[in-house]
Amino acid sequence: MKNVEAETSLFFEGLTWTTDAPYRETPSRIRYAKNKGAISVEMEASACFAVAQFRKVELAAIFYGGDLVREAGWNFRKGDLEKSNKAQEVLFDVIRSIFSHLD
Repeated sequence: MKNVEAETSLFFEGLTWTTDAPYRETPSRIRYAKNKGAISVEMEASACFAVAQFRKVELAAIFYGGDLVREAGWNFRKGDLEKSNKAQEVLFDVIRSIFSHLD
């Protein structure tokens, strides 16, 4: 967890809007999610959460933001490989720390 404490500017905690299809990411839905406090949207975890709910098991997710979606459009962050690799390194440290504290 030392990396997390040293790199807190890389991480944000908040609500994530999860959807199963990119065409549902309309300007009005982006505004709605933002007004509800969502700081991110993702499309990969919705199926996992649906299965977890059906199976009545707990599920958690940690997301990495690879692009930026705003009402005005979509912006893929290219060329920032150093920051991306650092965020990934810190994220894996967090996951290892969490699992090292489980029974």
